[in-house]
Amino acid sequence: MQKFLVCLDYDTGGIWRAVLADSASTIKEKYPELEVELRKPEWMSDDMYDDIMDHAIDLDNSNNKLFKTILSLRSE
Repeated sequence: MQKFLVCLDYDTGGIWRAVLADSASTIKEKYPELEVELRKPEWMSDDMYDDIMDHAIDLDNSNNKLFKTILSLRSE
């Protein structure tokens, strides 16, 4: 598995996380709401990036708050 930087964009900001998955396409298939970033955004500090990547969540962890948020948004 690899770590991927993802963002759930909500227009005025975004929720940034790292996700453990086999590929970026696997993430997009399961959660098309997430943007997969292949590079660290220029505005993001190295410390922020490292902190996010150090706390990666497994794509199959359906109990994670981010994934629960996405599922609740789908049902609205």
